[in-house]
Amino acid sequence: MRWLCLLSRIVLAIAISLQSPGSGYKRGFSKYRLPSRSIFHLSPKAIMERRPPPRPPTGARVISEVKKLERDLQGLSRLGAWRLALVQFRKIQAVKYEEPVRADLYTVLVDAFRRDGPGDMAESMLEEMEEIGVSATAETYHALGKVLAARRDWQAALELWEKTQKSGIEPRAEMYGTIISSCRGHGDIAKKRATEIFASMGRDFVRPTPAVYNALAETLNNPEKAFHMLSQMSAMGVQPNERTYAVVAMILAGHNRKVEIEKVITQMEEENVQPSPIFFENIIRGYRDSKSWEDIVDIWHRASTFNVSLAEIASSHTKRTMLQASLRTKSWQEGLRVLKSLDEPPKLSMSIAMVTTLSSVGKCVEALRLLRILSPIRNEDDSISILHVENEEKTPNSWENLGRRGLNSILAATVRERNWEFALQTIKSAKSLALKPDQLSYNSAIAACARSSRYREGKQLLEDMLQERSKISNQGAASVNLDPDAMSYNPLVYAAENVDEAESMFNDMQSHGIMPDHVTYVSLISAAARIGNVTAARNYFDKLRSWSESNANESPSVFAYNSLANAYVNAGDWRGSLELLEEMRQQSVLPDVRTYTAACASCFQDRSWEVALSLLSDMKQHTVEPSVKTYQTVLKVINAAGQWKHCMRIYSELRDQDVIPSALIYSHIIEAACRLGDVNQALRIHRTMLRAQKAPTQRATSLLLSNLLRNNMTMDVVEVMEGAIDRGQSGPPAAYKKLLRHIRKQTEMENRDQDLSIAPLLYQRNVGSAGVASGIQSLDAEETVVISRIEVPPYVPRADFLDQLVRWAVIEVDQSFPHGVAKVAPLHKNTGEYRGFELQVGQNIVDCVIDDEKVGNIRTLSTRTMGNVGSTVASAPAGAMVSGKHFEIRRRASEPLAAEAKPVVRRFLKSLSLAITNYIAFGTVFADH
Repeated sequence: MRWLCLLSRIVLAIAISLQSPGSGYKRGFSKYRLPSRSIFHLSPKAIMERRPPPRPPTGARVISEVKKLERDLQGLSRLGAWRLALVQFRKIQAVKYEEPVRADLYTVLVDAFRRDGPGDMAESMLEEMEEIGVSATAETYHALGKVLAARRDWQAALELWEKTQKSGIEPRAEMYGTIISSCRGHGDIAKKRATEIFASMGRDFVRPTPAVYNALAETLNNPEKAFHMLSQMSAMGVQPNERTYAVVAMILAGHNRKVEIEKVITQMEEENVQPSPIFFENIIRGYRDSKSWEDIVDIWHRASTFNVSLAEIASSHTKRTMLQASLRTKSWQEGLRVLKSLDEPPKLSMSIAMVTTLSSVGKCVEALRLLRILSPIRNEDDSISILHVENEEKTPNSWENLGRRGLNSILAATVRERNWEFALQTIKSAKSLALKPDQLSYNSAIAACARSSRYREGKQLLEDMLQERSKISNQGAASVNLDPDAMSYNPLVYAAENVDEAESMFNDMQSHGIMPDHVTYVSLISAAARIGNVTAARNYFDKLRSWSESNANESPSVFAYNSLANAYVNAGDWRGSLELLEEMRQQSVLPDVRTYTAACASCFQDRSWEVALSLLSDMKQHTVEPSVKTYQTVLKVINAAGQWKHCMRIYSELRDQDVIPSALIYSHIIEAACRLGDVNQALRIHRTMLRAQKAPTQRATSLLLSNLLRNNMTMDVVEVMEGAIDRGQSGPPAAYKKLLRHIRKQTEMENRDQDLSIAPLLYQRNVGSAGVASGIQSLDAEETVVISRIEVPPYVPRADFLDQLVRWAVIEVDQSFPHGVAKVAPLHKNTGEYRGFELQVGQNIVDCVIDDEKVGNIRTLSTRTMGNVGSTVASAPAGAMVSGKHFEIRRRASEPLAAEAKPVVRRFLKSLSLAITNYIAFGTVFADH
């Protein structure tokens, strides 16, 4: 009976479908999105009423609807919305019921799974294509490979690769790169398979693209192979793109290969590839992985040379990495720039860390300003704005803890900087910052006042701390610890103006129930030693010894002995210092370099130089290395005692031991050399000192100038005096007047064998005039005026003299002046020989030439060795007339020297006068003076 009913339904359905002309049963039911077997589910009522279903859309209407659905599918796929894309794909399947969906639409659907879609569902799409008979294309396999690569499912990706090979489809180069990238981050097996797939490209005659090389470099993560890959690409004729350079640089940075990174940047410059912000972001990411914080700051400075700014960095994670690097390397300026450029508010802890960094480098003002901006209380009168931070973490608890940490870091910096005024200002600013200073805050402020010898201000802070503690105890709120401890009193004991105040502070400390410690007693000893009260210092030292034996069961430390030694220094008691050294040895306390230095300093008052030398020798016997300050102290004692030979011996020892002397050591040695009459040695030490960028004292400079003038060393006097003026030291008036008298006396001489052009140079230096002391002289030709002149001795061979001088001028301008500041052009006579040269500074032209005046040679000199040049030239015979008496410096009469040209001309003429003197003295302008 059941089969009979089923058969009747089939017959009736066929009869109904035949009543619709030109249409089959599939078309009639297509609107209901039912498969052909759905006719078996028609209700008996519908069959009996013999009513056909409504007519479905046909022709252009269907095509338009399908295209719309396909566009929607492509848009959803680009967004990675795989759920909506799957719904849209099923709609297309329902509309296109009569024919299967194309392979390219499957490709679009699979590509939608690349972001966060399940990989197994993407693989099921490939199986569905096989079931309905739709052939998968290379693009479909590539899309599925991208999905698997995004999931790092390298095994499934390799299976897909094998399936692609079996299907006979020739994959494109992008497919190779996708499969290789799926192996990234896995073990050696995955890397080996990635290498095999890359090698198969050559067998398949597929040309690798930069993307394939990028994927291989990221997968292998090998700095040597990544760097070698650049040359391999060039050999294969593949041009590396910007992404390639960025990947290679990131791998090199991750292994801290700075030299190779510089080579990569150089190669980019040679190939005219401009490094982008992404390139430097990758390097920063690599350095972050290797914890190379200093290299992150350095590479960012390197990026600024390519005009890459913080505003171009899109990744906030990279900016936070740079901020972390600036905090670890204390690059506070870079940290502030990064903090300003953050698009989203930084964490409060990171901002407070920036405050701590600013404090650690001594930028207390900037740290307090930043702390004020971070405060939840906004001060409308505060016009300072370093950055704008609206932080959601500004809860009372977090700000109270983190903000106080920043406040204490600022106060700790004031201790190091000895900035007591700013410490007081910071304590007062705490209330406006919604912060309550604690014990550490007050202790730091008190220490800052004590180290600045501001005892009264520090004592007032201690009283404020006690009053604030009383208020808190009366209110019953103990959120902040304000109980004073030994660290609150010790700085005040040390900074006391006299022994009575130190004793009073010590008693006050005990009255508050605070037990003194080792530092307290040492501070008492230092307070007494500062005024040279040996008796009080010794009394406190005995108390310290008693305390040490009863509490710590040990003898006083070397710091306590050094404090007591300072008392003997201020009292000038070298005998007491020696007794103290012996006492330390008996107590098994080894004296250190500070103990010996203090003992040497105690010898100064009695000029006991023998004792100082014996102490220096005793240090070496006890393997205590003397410091620079020790040598400085011993030289001071010996110099004051007039034992200058011993000073020179100590200077020789310093040079043998490769000890870098201080400015005071050099000054003591210069004084000793001058006292011994060895002015050349003193001058050599002076030049050595200047090369070491150390300035001599006023006393040493005056003594050296006096000795140089006494020996008629005029050029050296000018050198020393001009150096003193450059350093801001005023030369001794007596020496300056004596120098001017010496110059005038030489100027009046008719036969001047030395270079006298120093007179106008010195006059210009101190008076500021453009001419010589005797005024500007006019020549017969009115178009030029003489600035300065020097008489050239007749025996000097003119041709060789001018030839060397022209070559020297060209070299001097090239090496001693910035490019383009000055130019030199040779000037010739009618015979073709050099007449001199022309110096051009801006629009001004200065001629340095020899005149045509005749002068007779009265000196016989057959040949002259030309020093560094290594040749000999013959001078004019005795009695012969020589052309060129003076070497002159001229300028155009109608063109006065401009203000900006005068320093350049003055500097050049100074070097020119030294060169001429070198030739007259040594036969070459290139001699070492």
